[in-house]
Amino acid sequence: MISKDVASSGKHLKPHSIQILSILRLLSVDRGDIGVEKHLAQILTGQGKSLVLGLSAALLALFNHDIVVVCYSEYLATRDFNDFKDSFTSVGHILSFPRNSQTLLDREIALLSYTGGDLHGGIEIRSTDVKEGFVSKCSYALLKCWCRYINKLPLNDDWIRSFRLDSDGNIKHKDDFGVFRNQIRGYQNSFIYFKLRNNNFVQSSNGLNNFGYLNLSIASYSYSRIPEKFPLILGVTGTLSELTAYEKNVIENHYNISSSSIMPSFFGISNLKYDPIHDFQCHKSSIQWRHAIFSRINAVINAQRAVIVFFDSESEIADFRKDFQSQLDRLNEITINTEAKIRDRYIAEAGLSRTVTLATPEMGRGVDYKSSLSVEKNGGIHVIQTFFSMDVKEETQIKGRTARKDNRGSYELIVCQIHLLKLKLTTSYDRVDTISYKHLLHSRKDQTITNSSTTTVKLYNANETHEKCIKFYRNMGINV
Repeated sequence: MISKDVASSGKHLKPHSIQILSILRLLSVDRGDIGVEKHLAQILTGQGKSLVLGLSAALLALFNHDIVVVCYSEYLATRDFNDFKDSFTSVGHILSFPRNSQTLLDREIALLSYTGGDLHGGIEIRSTDVKEGFVSKCSYALLKCWCRYINKLPLNDDWIRSFRLDSDGNIKHKDDFGVFRNQIRGYQNSFIYFKLRNNNFVQSSNGLNNFGYLNLSIASYSYSRIPEKFPLILGVTGTLSELTAYEKNVIENHYNISSSSIMPSFFGISNLKYDPIHDFQCHKSSIQWRHAIFSRINAVINAQRAVIVFFDSESEIADFRKDFQSQLDRLNEITINTEAKIRDRYIAEAGLSRTVTLATPEMGRGVDYKSSLSVEKNGGIHVIQTFFSMDVKEETQIKGRTARKDNRGSYELIVCQIHLLKLKLTTSYDRVDTISYKHLLHSRKDQTITNSSTTTVKLYNANETHEKCIKFYRNMGINV
């Protein structure tokens, strides 16, 4: 029997029983009273979270609700939009972002991803209309103070690489999700723009300023307060059972989501091959670490399989490619910033025999990598994670890129001690041969507890500032 998830099998998909039961649970059909209560459900990797949300959204829309489907990933949101566009149109609705939304369907529990990172944002004005010449002169004067420091930094420096010039020549900055956007980082944009551009500077293009602007912070708001605007929150995720104590407390006591479901796998026991003892390596230096990764890649492709290697950043991918690109025949790279058509092609090719795909963590969530029939026969797609995730949910998602549904697949973890030291997961006194996966699990757990206390303080301060800004605007007669 061939899995429905294997590429070229040509099967037409339809909802299976677990997906239908998930929808019924989300809509509180099993409750005796009237109405739908807030609910989160765990649906395992590759078993139809998008389908469950799409069908739930369509059903609620038929009852005259406005629906907002939220996803942390622009790539996944665009993919699902295109997949379900015809279905929504056929019932008279199109996926959109209405102003007065009554229902929030949250694909990956976005409210938790916010509390794990930045808790507040700001609205800034960039002005070149007032005293334009003065502002421009200020930018050039500030540049002189910074140029010596910036010029000493190589172009492959991680900070420099977090900026990029787009096709129109505008400076972009990488956000927390790895996407390059028109994101202002104080006046750093100007300094990096001059370094990357080198000459022929253009102050403004398509209404966007590269330099010569003035930042005025006029408001600060807390992302954690956004879900409070929705009377109903329904969500699906693949990692509900792995929430930390802090995250569970936020869900239950702050957002008042007390109902949840852990849905069983439609395909039974997972076929993933992974042993945390034998499929774990730790190496002392970056050179040894990269050579170990290359060695394992060779072993996998020589077995006529496909391998996906997840690196922590694009700079790590660049360093690996520099050393080994000439020695690998079928080598592709996928990041959140890869051009859409190329990204889709590389995703489709990732499961072909002897194909090596290098990817960033963002491409380890929700992306369907399908193995070819020959790769499946030889053991399925092999996944190598080259860094230790500080969030266990990220690790689970990356593992879920292989052995999806009833497919075969394997996973291993190859880490570098230098990286672990930076994350404070190990100390300089730890010998590399004593560092085990179990050791890192204990370190991660301890850090999670510490970070939860810090996050609580940040959340309190962010919400306090948020309330002051709301009050300020209301006193001005502005409804927010």
